[in-house]
Amino acid sequence: TTTISVFAYLWMAVILQLITPDKVELWEGIATLLMFPALLIISYAADRGWLARVFRGNDTKRQLQLESRGRQIQARYGKTLPAAALKMILETELTSEKHSVSRAQLRKNITA
Repeated sequence: TTTISVFAYLWMAVILQLITPDKVELWEGIATLLMFPALLIISYAADRGWLARVFRGNDTKRQLQLESRGRQIQARYGKTLPAAALKMILETELTSEKHSVSRAQLRKNITA
């Protein structure tokens, strides 16, 4: 949404300051009106997370890893673990692992 907003303001600045200072020609007005629905749809899709799927593609390997990890957590804590709790545990473990890898890389770089 922010990117789209910045683009829209830049477009207006370019039209009003660079291309035809202090006036708007017909083609500029039409281009602006046509951009509005396109930018609105793109912004909405980005907010909904649809663009991430398009640019990232089918992240099936990552999904399979998460599902496997979820089953391991379920086995560790019991089959009746609610989905919200499972998600929280999974996110906590993944964040903790990411930080431990970062700390290990930092130590490696310091000692090198």
